[in-house]
Amino acid sequence: MPASDPVSEPEHAALDIVVTDRGRLTVVALSGELDFSNVDRFVEALSIPFDAEIRHTIMDLTALRFVDSSGLNALVVLQRRCQSRGGDLHLVVSDSRLLRLFQITGLDQVFRLFPTLEAAMEEAGGNPAPT
Repeated sequence: MPASDPVSEPEHAALDIVVTDRGRLTVVALSGELDFSNVDRFVEALSIPFDAEIRHTIMDLTALRFVDSSGLNALVVLQRRCQSRGGDLHLVVSDSRLLRLFQITGLDQVFRLFPTLEAAMEEAGGNPAPT
């Protein structure tokens, strides 16, 4: 009988989080993958900005390659936290596959989705960073 392979620990997907504070507006840029292996780190990294007195938050998902159900759930939880403080959470979604995921899950009715960071910032009352 062949020896069975040991079960290995799942790899943690790469996720980069860049938080930029712009006064009463915070921009959070995600790149990589948001899934069960890193969702706790994602929520922990955003606990301070979301607990602060920030009125508007923009989550830039343009460089996000993949998100699973735990990542979507974390976004919903963060939106509720933001709304409970009288703020808004806007998402920048330009990838058609990610946009389709929001549509088939009904989350396009929960979040304000924008095709560009500039459009989201204009709606939130902020100014895009100079290029």
